[in-house]
Amino acid sequence: MGYLRILHTEGSDGWGGQEIRILSEMDGLLKRGHRLFLIATPQSQILKRAKRRGITTEAVAMDRYRWPAACMKIRRFIREHGIDVVNTHSSSDSWIASVAARLLLKHRPLVVRTRHLSTPISLRWLSRILYDVLPDGIMTTGEAIKQNMVRKNHFREERIISVPTGVDLARFGQATGLRETWGIPRDVPVVGTIGVLRSWKGHRFFIQAAQRVLDKHPSVVFLIVGDGPGRLALETEIKSRNLKDRVRMVGYCEEVERAFATLDLFVLASTGHEGVPQVILQALAMGKPVVATHVGSIPEVVRAEETGDLVPPGNPVALAEAISAFLSQPDRKQAMARRGQSLVASDYGLQGMLDRVERFYGRLLDGKTRDGFRRVGHKNYPSKA
Repeated sequence: MGYLRILHTEGSDGWGGQEIRILSEMDGLLKRGHRLFLIATPQSQILKRAKRRGITTEAVAMDRYRWPAACMKIRRFIREHGIDVVNTHSSSDSWIASVAARLLLKHRPLVVRTRHLSTPISLRWLSRILYDVLPDGIMTTGEAIKQNMVRKNHFREERIISVPTGVDLARFGQATGLRETWGIPRDVPVVGTIGVLRSWKGHRFFIQAAQRVLDKHPSVVFLIVGDGPGRLALETEIKSRNLKDRVRMVGYCEEVERAFATLDLFVLASTGHEGVPQVILQALAMGKPVVATHVGSIPEVVRAEETGDLVPPGNPVALAEAISAFLSQPDRKQAMARRGQSLVASDYGLQGMLDRVERFYGRLLDGKTRDGFRRVGHKNYPSKA
């Protein structure tokens, strides 16, 4: 397969695991010699960050009232840049970019949809068009997401592949923590969660569990690392429970590996929507014990009693018991963390993710014939040695 011109599209303005995955994948493929392009909404964080990385970008408004204009703009961009692969990510950009690619009469690019969330997909006919007609293939971020699409939606399994987000093992190897910066004594146990402050990330259950744990282990410090739309509600929750000194909201941390290095135990209390969360892979890559909820594709990496502890979602009592078990049996939990670290190193590295993405593009391109032509790489790119 020759080097490719790959266009990613993202219709969300937010900044979280999905957008971080997109940029990580783009960075990695860029370093492998492919040409990468991004179309995103004008105010989005991903657009700004991609520009700083030297990626060719285009701002396109994708609200429903501008879909026809957005479609024509993306179609023109695809044609002018000789795009080989269009990889879409959210609902709005998937409709617009997929249709834009289909409108090209000659040299139509491959269309791939990446599905990041485990949220159930509607059984309506529109969903079948979006997932099973418009794209040539689908990538998911977890095997459970793929299997649900096959079993519940009856999408064609041979066109779907699970490619969990890969971890940069060099970055998430060793890092210095932030205890001094955050004013945490060295001998105090730290239990934390890291992620965007959204309702379905379960932060309120984390706070409720913290209150229960502190009744037995009053010296523990609980950290909430991240920012987002749920911040005010969480601050109110912490204040109403008189936990301000023990549950600390430290905000967004760009050097997230340093946040992980500060923790003794990582907790993810999500109530839904998860593929294989990057934060869990990152925590395990750093050898941190993990307590998480049995949601989405999380059990693919947090294997109960093997690489971490799983609890039911929305259950602060079970969450508190799992956290307390770690505080009472740290050696046992560290052994599970070491097994988790080995799992991530062998199966969830960044380079392995990029290999799987390239192979999937290649397989789809090799079998793709439209209008009497076959596209395998762009004519301006040399073949890989």
